[in-house]
Amino acid sequence: MCLTGTLSLAYFIHNCVVTIMQGNRHQENNVRDLTISYFLVAATYIPIGVLFYTTFPLPKYCVVDNFLDNFPPHDVVLAVVRGFLFFQILTVYPLLAFFIRNQLFTYFLGAGHEFRLWRVVLLNVVLVTMSVLVAILFPSIGFIIRWVGAIAGLAYIFILPCITYMVALYSKNRLSTSQVILHSTIIIIGIGNFVSQFFTE
Repeated sequence: MCLTGTLSLAYFIHNCVVTIMQGNRHQENNVRDLTISYFLVAATYIPIGVLFYTTFPLPKYCVVDNFLDNFPPHDVVLAVVRGFLFFQILTVYPLLAFFIRNQLFTYFLGAGHEFRLWRVVLLNVVLVTMSVLVAILFPSIGFIIRWVGAIAGLAYIFILPCITYMVALYSKNRLSTSQVILHSTIIIIGIGNFVSQFFTE
């Protein structure tokens, strides 16, 4: 069940989709582009995860949540992988910071808020400080990912979309019993995913 919480976060980009897609030159291609991106992520995550798990030479309970800690510390390949990981952090972290900044500033200051450099710097300092503190004080990344995935997934993936869709159908008098059953089942699956995190080590 740890995997379900982790996967909820691995494919979680719901709160960033609008921010990403609003800069798309051809808005009519948004659904196609998003579908392709989800497929590409799945095509990289799944084979790597399955290949590593199935070929891991030790008992499976020895697999550590930090992927790189499963290899000898002085391996040459590991040094190369750490270099690629550093490059990934250099590219992904500013993107995530942009999403957080855009959403927080839009929520608290409004959509047409005026740009202030000191706000951006302050938020970036807070984000970096929080990230470093978590890395130092609680480096169990697997635990963090599965719980954040289960909690955020419960809200953003399972509950809010289903309820919003049912409310929209209800307002148009198009909500059927089968729709209620289907979307209630999805919500129950999300709740089950969250509750299952309490029963894993």
